[in-house]
Amino acid sequence: MEPLKPPPRVRESPAPSILRLSLVVYAAVALTTVLAVVAWVWMGKAGDFPIEPSPHLPGGAIVSRMILIPGSGAEKAFYIDTAEVTNAEFCAIIHCADTALPPNQPVVNVTMAQARQYASYKGKRLPTMLEWERAARAANPAYRLSRDIWDLVEGPAGPSAEALASDGQPKPSRPIPERHSAPDIGFRCAKDP
Repeated sequence: MEPLKPPPRVRESPAPSILRLSLVVYAAVALTTVLAVVAWVWMGKAGDFPIEPSPHLPGGAIVSRMILIPGSGAEKAFYIDTAEVTNAEFCAIIHCADTALPPNQPVVNVTMAQARQYASYKGKRLPTMLEWERAARAANPAYRLSRDIWDLVEGPAGPSAEALASDGQPKPSRPIPERHSAPDIGFRCAKDP
């Protein structure tokens, strides 16, 4: 009787190991992509990213729809929207009852709470009265003032509401009750650098 020979060794096909390696690489790329998107949203939320200062814009560098108002002395630098928040921007975040609003016009008839909620969602805040006035005096062509719109700002003492407007020179502030809205009151956002 002949001794039993071990069965011939079957070589494993490389396909399963290549498949495992492909899955590991795919999972790593997917995880990296998800983390990058989360970081981008957490850091920018609105897609605001700095653009190099332009020699044609003496007031500061534009950041997406924002402009940098430089600090001096005790005044801190800050970013502020170049124009009021539009109906399209606002309605994309906060539900709007009127769907026939002109999309590129400033949003109006908003309360202080709605303006703060929108700003918070975007990772921003409402400007203070002093910041708004500094931005209005910056003489930067990128910063636009709507003559018909009063901007909501945080008041000088705690969370109070004020509205500011300009027709070339800032007008005196207009006290606004927290829950008040009006067809000539809108807002813009600010952000710390």
